[in-house]
Parts: sequence; structure tokens; C-alpha cells
Amino acid sequence: MEANSFGKGWILKAPFSQNSNIFTLRHFHQADELPNIIERVHKNPSTRLHAIKLSIAERIRYLILQPCVPVLNEEKVICFKGEPLFSSSHAKAGLKRKHKEVVLFDFAREAIKELQRNVKGAFLDDNISRVDIFSVDGTLYVNEFENLQAQYSKLGASLEEVLTSQLGDFYRDLLKNLLCDKDINVTDASADVFNKIGEV
Repeated sequence: MEANSFGKGWILKAPFSQNSNIFTLRHFHQADELPNIIERVHKNPSTRLHAIKLSIAERIRYLILQPCVPVLNEEKVICFKGEPLFSSSHAKAGLKRKHKEVVLFDFAREAIKELQRNVKGAFLDDNISRVDIFSVDGTLYVNEFENLQAQYSKLGASLEEVLTSQLGDFYRDLLKNLLCDKDINVTDASADVFNKIGEV
């Protein structure tokens, strides 16, 4: 493993573990520390790497290793169907003091396109997605992509309500398409809808 060109060591993290609610981030400086860290993680039941009794959704199937950057500020760009709508980052935590919003949005849009070209559709971007962006010496880098259940709320964001409405329409249309052959009337009465889905 090559040395981190940023000179700040490495971060070991897990998918689906926002705010370390399943897996606590591991930060280390030297590459040769990684084998010992992996061994400790594997032996620790609380990491859930091998928790047989947990549901599939709770198990951690892989870990993510990435370089630690000097400045941890990031811009979280919220997109709908691949098109940037707004950022959920607050001013002090984001990158807008150094980069114009249009530059960040263009970067997020192109990042999603590049991801789709490389994974051949494995990343679902037909509804909500989020691109988390770092900046190092003026150069933008993707920290991570999120979709489906990406957190997108920001107090005072006027487009948040628009996105919530769009997501509602998206999932209602999805349900209609899935259930069209079942002669089920999908309405806004979500409780009735999901009760009927359970009977299908």
C-alpha cells in the first residue's frame, strides 16, 4: 500500500454506518498498522463483521480504506436523478468560502456520470443521491457517494421540501408500476397501501 500523498494517514470505515452508529472510524498513520487493526476489528463482536445472528442489513460485509485529508470540511451536494439541487452542508462546514456553488454542482454532476460509466448502472441514481466533496489545495475530490436513504435535510433549505415532494412522487409511481398487475389502487393513504402490499 502506497503512502498517503496528503501526509495525514488513513481512515478505515464501514458502509451504512452514519455517525459511527455501527462501526467506529479507525484513524492510523502508518500503512503497516493496517493488518493489526483488521485483526482486532475481526475479533471484536461489536464491530458486527461476523455477527451471525444479526439481520443481513445489519451485517458489515466490507470495509472502506481511504486517505485522510488535511482539512475535513466537505460539501454535501444533494442530487435528484443525477442533477444537483442544493447543498446540505452548513456554511462553516462546507466549501463555498473557497469554491463557487456552480463549480461544486458541476463537479458533483460529473462525478455521478463518471461513477455510472465505471460501475455500469450498479449505483442507482434514478432518484436521490448525494456527493460528498473534499477540497485539498484547491482540487476537489469525492469523499463518498450515497443514494436511496441519503440524509438530505438542512434547516432553512427551500429546496428540501421540493425534494421531499419529488421523492414522494417517485416512490408512488414506483409502487404503481410494481402493483399495476395486482389491481391495487395506490393512493396517498400509505397505511392502506402497505397493508395491501403485505398481502400480495
